[in-house]
Amino acid sequence: DTDCIAALVRRPLGEDTQSGFAEYIESRPQWPNIDELHPLEATCDRVAVIDFSDVASDDTDPLKVARGYGRNLPPRGTAGKEASAKAAIAQVFKVLPESLRMVAAGDAISLLLALRAHTGRQQYILRMELVRGDTCQKWHCDQNICRSLVTYAGPGTITAREEGVQRAPN
Repeated sequence: DTDCIAALVRRPLGEDTQSGFAEYIESRPQWPNIDELHPLEATCDRVAVIDFSDVASDDTDPLKVARGYGRNLPPRGTAGKEASAKAAIAQVFKVLPESLRMVAAGDAISLLLALRAHTGRQQYILRMELVRGDTCQKWHCDQNICRSLVTYAGPGTITAREEGVQRAPN
């Protein structure tokens, strides 16, 4: 039996960042292929795999060596033509206005480096979602070993201690 462990870190956003993301959401942005989704689905096409497999543990700039794979990037095994992790991160956040893109990419870089340093894992999935509904209605354990969430606008991620939750019988 595997336990789920959660840690919640509240981090205030700067006023400019907060208002910038709020204005972006209020503008009802249209991401590519968003009309094909069910109303409760998030737009999951902003995804990249960041691979640190070829990076030495003491490398001073691991993102310079790490590779990125995903939509609009060269496929794995394309000798000499792989995308850098930084190019993959830029591709994920490309849909955002430049000022917000820089904030989100900076957060992603900080989180990736911290997770790599503390977990020792070699690959991470970087995903940006524009959530249009209640896509994850209950706390759950799944195949993810580690998950880091950042909410820039909206109600955010709601968490509660299990003993404080009253679940219906079904």
